[in-house]
Amino acid sequence: MTATCTRGIAQKIKWIVLALFILTISSSTGYATSSRTENFIIKAETQADADEFSKVAEEKRKEVSKAWFGVEAAKWPTECVINIKIADKVNAKTDLFYTPSGVSQEVHIEGPRNLITRTIIAHEITHIFLAHYFKRVVPKWFDEGGSILAEDKVEQNNFDGMVIRLLNNGEAYELNHLFSLRQYPKDIGTLYAEGYSVVKFLLTQGDRKKLLKFVEVGMNKGWEASCKDVYKFDSVKDLQEKWIKNLKEGKK
Repeated sequence: MTATCTRGIAQKIKWIVLALFILTISSSTGYATSSRTENFIIKAETQADADEFSKVAEEKRKEVSKAWFGVEAAKWPTECVINIKIADKVNAKTDLFYTPSGVSQEVHIEGPRNLITRTIIAHEITHIFLAHYFKRVVPKWFDEGGSILAEDKVEQNNFDGMVIRLLNNGEAYELNHLFSLRQYPKDIGTLYAEGYSVVKFLLTQGDRKKLLKFVEVGMNKGWEASCKDVYKFDSVKDLQEKWIKNLKEGKK
C-alpha cells in the first residue's frame, strides 16, 4: 500500500515538473497563448492578441488568394503556425519546408501592432501561396516584390520612392543580376524596392496569371527565354529599358 502511494505521488510530481517546464518554455519564447483557425495556429503573448491576429490571418489569406488566383484557396494540407510578438522594430520571416508530399510552413513576426495587421501578415501569407504554387524555392526578387503587392499603399509608396532614388544614384541592380539572386544581399532594401517595381511594371503588360507564367518559364528555361516567350521583350535588357522608361514617364 505504501509503495503504491509513493509511486502515485512520484507520478504526480513528474507531471507537475513537466507542466512547469512547458510553462517556462512558453514564457521564455513570449508565445504563451494560441488561437486555432481552419488554416492557422496563431501563437502570441496574450489570448486577445492570438484571437485578433487569427481573424486577420484568415481575412488576409482570402484577399491574397483571390488577388492571385481569383478564388478563395482550399484549406492548406497542414496548418500554418504564426508566432507573433509586439515589438518596436520589424523582424519577420517565413520558414518553408519542401517535401515530396507538399509544402509546410511556419512564420515568425515581430513588429508594431498596426503594421502586423495592415501589412506584415499579408506579406508573409503571400510567400506561402507562392511556395505552394511553384512547389520549390521562389526567385527572391519575385517572392518579395510579389509579396509587397499585399501591403498597403503607404508601404508601397515608400518602395516606389526608394527605387527612384536607387536609379538616380546609380545604385539599382541590372535586371540580369536581380533575377539571378538566390540569397538575400546585404542591401536587402534594393532587392525589395526593385523587385516590387519590376513586378508592378510587368502587371501593366498583363495580369497576375501571365506574371506567374513569366516566373515559371524563367525558372525552367532562363529569363531571356521568358522575356521573349511570355512578354515578347527582345531580352532582359529590353525589359530593363522599358521598365525604366515607364518609371520616368510616370514621374512627368
